[in-house]
Amino acid sequence: MSQTTLSNDISNASITKQVAEQYESFPFPPVYRIEQEDPDRRLTASFNLDFNLRKEAQLKPGSKIWVPGCGTRWAVLVALQFSDCEIVASDLSSSSITFQNRLAQNLGISNITFKQENLLETEYTDTFDYISCVGVLHHLPSPQDGFKVIHRALKDTGIAEIMVYDYKNRQYSIKMLEILALLDPKKTLSSPARFELAVSYLRALNGHAKAPKELKRVLKYVDERPGFSQELADFICNPQEHYYDVDSLLEILDQADLQVFCWKQPHYFSPDKMLENEQLCCQVRQLPSTAQAKLGSLMSDPLLEVYVSKKGVKLKADEEYMREVFESLVIKATTTIHKYHVNPDGSIDREETLVKYKIRDDHILFDAGERRPAVLYYGQALDCVTEEPRQWLKLCDMQQNERLTTEQILRMLELTEQPIKIAELLACMNREFGTQGINIDDVKETLGTLCRTPFRLFTVQSK
Repeated sequence: MSQTTLSNDISNASITKQVAEQYESFPFPPVYRIEQEDPDRRLTASFNLDFNLRKEAQLKPGSKIWVPGCGTRWAVLVALQFSDCEIVASDLSSSSITFQNRLAQNLGISNITFKQENLLETEYTDTFDYISCVGVLHHLPSPQDGFKVIHRALKDTGIAEIMVYDYKNRQYSIKMLEILALLDPKKTLSSPARFELAVSYLRALNGHAKAPKELKRVLKYVDERPGFSQELADFICNPQEHYYDVDSLLEILDQADLQVFCWKQPHYFSPDKMLENEQLCCQVRQLPSTAQAKLGSLMSDPLLEVYVSKKGVKLKADEEYMREVFESLVIKATTTIHKYHVNPDGSIDREETLVKYKIRDDHILFDAGERRPAVLYYGQALDCVTEEPRQWLKLCDMQQNERLTTEQILRMLELTEQPIKIAELLACMNREFGTQGINIDDVKETLGTLCRTPFRLFTVQSK
C-alpha cells in the first residue's frame, strides 16, 4: 500500500504556516509529568550496549544530538538520558520552544540549544551522531524531503529515530479530518476556530451516528482537564497529515538512502513471537525480513517507530566483540525512577520516586516504562484518553529465559549498589552460588537482559 495523505491544493509554504499556527495555538503535547530513569542522567554507555553498537558508532561525551520538531518535551526527555551530549532542539512553534526551555531550566538541564526553525530549511550536513525525529515528518508538505534532510544531517556512523503515523492506528483521526475538509474545504479557519468546529461537530452527534465509545469521556476531558485541548486538537484537526504502513515506510526510507537499523518495538514486528504453533513459526521465519515486519505489524498494530542508518553502513558490533567487551563494563544498580509532576506553566509541582520492579508469586515484575526516546522497548504509559495502567512485565513475557532465581537476581542488585566491573560481579556470583549449580553463562545472559530496556535494573557506567 502506498502512503496515504490528507491535503488539498495549497502551496507548501501555506501548509507550513498552518502547521506552525496549529502548534502555536495548541503546543503539543501537554506535559503533566516527566520521568527520569537514571539520577546521573548518563545513559550513553547503556544506549551503546542496548543497540550493540560498534566502537565508531557509539555515543560518547560531546556527541551531537538533534531533536527536530521537539514540541513541548521531547528534547528534555533526551537530555534526561544524555547529560554529557550536546543537544539541538528545533521547532516551528515559538510557544512549544518557550515552554520546553522553561521546563528544561526548572529541571536543571543546560545542554540543550533551542532554535525556532523549519526542518526543511536547515543546512545541517554530516553533523549529528543521533537524531530523534518523532511525530514530525508526517506533518510536512513533502515528507520525502524531510527524510532526505535526516539523511543529510546524520553522520555516516549515526542513528536516527523516526516515528510516523500508521494509517491503521489513525482511522478516527482520518475520518475527522475528512469531515473538516468538507466543512472548511479551503482551510480558511484559524486553528482555534477549526478546533471549535470539530468539537462542536462531535458534541452534536446523536444516537444515529457511529461514534467511538470513549467519545463522551473525551469531550468531558475537554471541559475538565487543563491542557487536554492541546492533546485532542492534534488528533482531530491537524491541517496536514500523511499516513504509512510498513511497505510505504520502507519505500520512502529507501528513496532517502536510509535503511532500517532496528524497530523501536522489535517484539511487535516479529510474528514468530506472537504464534504458539512451532510449524507456523518456522514458516514465518523463512519470510524476508520486510515481510516478517509487515506480518508482525498486522498482528499487533504498533506505532511505526524505527531506528535508521545510512544505507550500506554497518553499525552493529559482531558477537565476538560484544563478548570481549561485556565483562569489562562497569555497571550499577538503578532500581528507581524519578518522577516530576509538571504545572501548566512548566514549573515543577512535586516529585516522587517510583520503583522499577516488584515481586509477586516469587517472580520479578519489571515496570516497562513510559514512551521515551532512545530505547528498544517501552510499556503502556498512563494516557489521558485510555487511562491504561502501566505495564508490568515478566521476563517470559518477552520470551526471555528465567534462568536465575529471584533470590539470585536480588543478590546481584545488592552487589551492584556501588559500581562494579561485570567480571567481578560474575566471580562473586560464582563464589556464592556455584555450589548450588549456578551456570555463569546463565548469569551473563540474564545480566545482559537486565542492562537493557524494558528490564533495565543496571546501568552501564561511562569510563
